[in-house]
Amino acid sequence: MDPLAHALFGGALAKSPVGRRSPLSAAALVVGSIAPDVDLITWWLGGRDAWIKAHAGLTHSPVGLVLLGLALVPFLRWVEREFTSRHSVFAVGGRPGTCATAVMVGLALHVPLDLLTDHGARPGYPLTGAWVRADLVHPTDPFLWLLFGGAAALAGKRSAFGSIALSLAVFCGWALIHSHGNAPGWLQWAFLGTSVLLGWMRAAEVGRKGSRVILARCAGLGCLYLVLLFASRADSVARVRKALAESAPDATLLGAHPTFGHPLRWSMLARKGREVLRFEVIWGRAPVLVATPQQPEHMLVQTALRLEESEIWRSGARVPVGTVTEDADGSAEVELRDLAEADRPWDEVLRWRFRFPADQVQSIRQMFEEAERSRRR
Repeated sequence: MDPLAHALFGGALAKSPVGRRSPLSAAALVVGSIAPDVDLITWWLGGRDAWIKAHAGLTHSPVGLVLLGLALVPFLRWVEREFTSRHSVFAVGGRPGTCATAVMVGLALHVPLDLLTDHGARPGYPLTGAWVRADLVHPTDPFLWLLFGGAAALAGKRSAFGSIALSLAVFCGWALIHSHGNAPGWLQWAFLGTSVLLGWMRAAEVGRKGSRVILARCAGLGCLYLVLLFASRADSVARVRKALAESAPDATLLGAHPTFGHPLRWSMLARKGREVLRFEVIWGRAPVLVATPQQPEHMLVQTALRLEESEIWRSGARVPVGTVTEDADGSAEVELRDLAEADRPWDEVLRWRFRFPADQVQSIRQMFEEAERSRRR
């Protein structure tokens, strides 16, 4: 999931008894909830390839979570001792380790949330780089922002700092929806209107004295939302399987991918030979086959998928497809992209491009022609 969802989830947890065990427990829950995404720094340090190699790997494994805990706990406990009120549990010789509990709870719940998405994580890293995904939730889900943010806003006590932080979260969420190329037009206004309603309820003291009731209701709504997604996904999978049985019985279903802002709409991918078929399905409706640019039989696409230069990109791509653009001078550019990430804001960023000079194109063509002649013999 995106860092905003993790931060709001940590804010909701902060209203639970774990968030009240020490002066810094609430902040520790938020920090712990987003800390595993620190691997984003690899993009700034080493570029895109470094991030693809590190993303959702070590910091999302038990070893990485323990290391993050060992780094965060002493720091946050020092902050608590030095900068919080004199009535801190540490200053009066109270229970040690209460802040540590909050950090570890935040860290432990980060990965299960990621595993619900179709992006997933690699919890077995470094022993195995296998991705684990439930294919249930979109990595960026505005409905979860509202659910987690509503729990954080309405459960228990209020503070000026909390109101400012939640207002900033609303602005970030609205900006992300507004900048998303495929977001439905009504979504940004529905998100803003619901956020205003939650702000009014917060100002009206709704839930101030019943934090456990608010958290329980939000947890129940979250479970109902996941059940709705599961039922929608199961129906869409069944419809696509039926369509494939009639039109392409030799095709293999690759996966189901949720659509941003459409809980009942799914993108289904199936492989037929080397070609990937993409279906768009809305719960209760027949699947629609969507044309996707790809040239699976092209010799340059097949070559690019075997190159050492594209190895790091391939390790992170779930359904790689490729297209070729040929120039008048005989050179050509191959673009590889992950069809599982199609139409998402980061789709363009994650594509891999390689230019073949004219002489290399000619040698590859000769190699494939010789291989074809040998096969025919």
